[in-house]
Amino acid sequence: MTAVDDGIHQGSANRSATVTGTLANGQGAGSVTGASLTLTDDETLPTVMLALAPSSITEEGGVSTASAALSGPSSAAVTLTVSTAAGTRAA
Repeated sequence: MTAVDDGIHQGSANRSATVTGTLANGQGAGSVTGASLTLTDDETLPTVMLALAPSSITEEGGVSTASAALSGPSSAAVTLTVSTAAGTRAA
């Protein structure tokens, strides 16, 4: 097995290998012991960066756009819920 650094956070994973075979003289290989390997992901869990543009608007119909970005790729689905803080006007 050869590890490949893919640059995507996936978390660590366990892999196993089973070896079977026949000796050159046609006889079975006898008892074969399996092996396991832990592949440790070297990418960190990405963080979410949130930006508002503009960050200040008037109540006379101003509009601000919220944008979100991950600091790096992830193999998992990412869900982001945006809401207003208690005591502020609804978005």
